[in-house]
Amino acid sequence: MYSIDSIDTWKKERDYIASLYKSRQNQKASSCMEKHIIGFIQSLYQLNEREYRDDASIHKDIEGFQYKPMNTVDRLTFIDHSKQHYHAYIQLDELYESLEKQFAKAKVLKKKDQS
Repeated sequence: MYSIDSIDTWKKERDYIASLYKSRQNQKASSCMEKHIIGFIQSLYQLNEREYRDDASIHKDIEGFQYKPMNTVDRLTFIDHSKQHYHAYIQLDELYESLEKQFAKAKVLKKKDQS
């Protein structure tokens, strides 16, 4: 049904990324964040059973998704413009937590619809 590989990968790597920020290796942390931002967006498309496209319509697509964390577009915009700051890491961590809950919600509702 749904894959949460990107969530598992985030959980494995988030402490490492936090340590990069704490040791002021912001450029390296920013590179790691980019990978996980893309993983988050791809997972969001997968959750909503849409094909991921790397183009300018991502924010418009996300606005129309049924399953998404609150204020996803605003938070992603902030993260994208502030990757070099620790606060962007905190926001992405919270988005991943919310995404995991959205996956669980979708799974329950899908099972309910099938019965």
